Amino acid sequence: MRKSVKTFVAGAMAGILIFQSPTVALADSEKVVTLGADLTEQQRADMLKYFGVTEDEVAIIEVNNQEERQYLEGIATNAEIGTHTYSCAYIMPTEDGKINVKTANLTWVSTSMIANTLVTAGIDSCDVIAAAPKSVSGTGALTGIIKAYEKVTDDELDGEKTELAMKELYATAKIGKDVGKDEASAVMNEVKNKVIKDNITDKDKVEDVVDEVAEYYDVQLTDEQKEEVADLMSQIGKQDYDYDQLKGTIDDLQDNLVDKMDNVSKSFEDSKKGFFASIGSFFASIFKAIGDFFAGLFGGSDDEKKEESILDGTDESALGIEPTAEASDDTNTQEDTNNTETTEVTQAPEDDTNTMTNEQSESFDTEQSAMDDAVKENTTDINPADAIAADDSVG
Repeated sequence: MRKSVKTFVAGAMAGILIFQSPTVALADSEKVVTLGADLTEQQRADMLKYFGVTEDEVAIIEVNNQEERQYLEGIATNAEIGTHTYSCAYIMPTEDGKINVKTANLTWVSTSMIANTLVTAGIDSCDVIAAAPKSVSGTGALTGIIKAYEKVTDDELDGEKTELAMKELYATAKIGKDVGKDEASAVMNEVKNKVIKDNITDKDKVEDVVDEVAEYYDVQLTDEQKEEVADLMSQIGKQDYDYDQLKGTIDDLQDNLVDKMDNVSKSFEDSKKGFFASIGSFFASIFKAIGDFFAGLFGGSDDEKKEESILDGTDESALGIEPTAEASDDTNTQEDTNNTETTEVTQAPEDDTNTMTNEQSESFDTEQSAMDDAVKENTTDINPADAIAADDSVG
């Protein structure tokens, strides 16, 4: 009996170590910084200082307004795209199966919106910083991230997926003006989860999913909004997404949104799970903890790995951000409107361009297995501004 138990444990441990091996999505180790073409020389220097790099340490490419329009024209308004590009991005390949996002001075594009857009576009593992020397919409940074990813991988992203990602981003923000940003994001993310998971492509069936999800979250959508979401999601359902690869990110986003909603206690998908699924999740968390322990023994501690992230190397003083407290051990911190850094994940202010947080960061899992179904990371709010002020109508 003892021998059988030992054999089982040894096999389980070996399996855990195998599952812990991350999928490498970005093969090249190059780091790429994109800079807005309309930055002054001083702003350019400030952005490099904020990113914590010099020009000879990274590959630098410029993003101009015309390139923004290639991705967003016909999707976003002229005011949101603007006529100048100031926002910048810094991207680094990773091997941890996560998308880690940090932003500063972006009023329309949030960390969660960026992460979700990248997943829909086909990007599954990277560290990203999107920022600007002053408050701008952030569409230029989003365009820059796409360009940077393609340069790092030397592989062009699927054009249809990229377009759908941009449409999803914009539709979420637009619907959010009527029903609330968290509510719109919750519906959009949950419908996408269901459509990809069950391979639903028929628009009528997608409309049924939209109705069911919206009712669950008590979100009142107009017929036009339902039509827009159903049309978009039926197109997403026709793409060749790997659901297992996306599930971690989708679940993390949804858990974060549900935590901030007063009328629900669990996600739509979780509400469908039964007793045995809950038991499975309990044991999954145990195996995940054991796996993390052994991964730490052979691959270094989480703290050592986090020190290598570009998210930890930013110089807030370059943008006039003055942290007054040490950051927490994880990357889920944000700056409040008084430029003071918090050590807990707190809810950002309501949608208002005058109260938008200066700096936010989030981490989203994109790798998923039976062992991490129940393991979720805390994330910050999805709070793009409701409207773009005159000075913010630039990317």
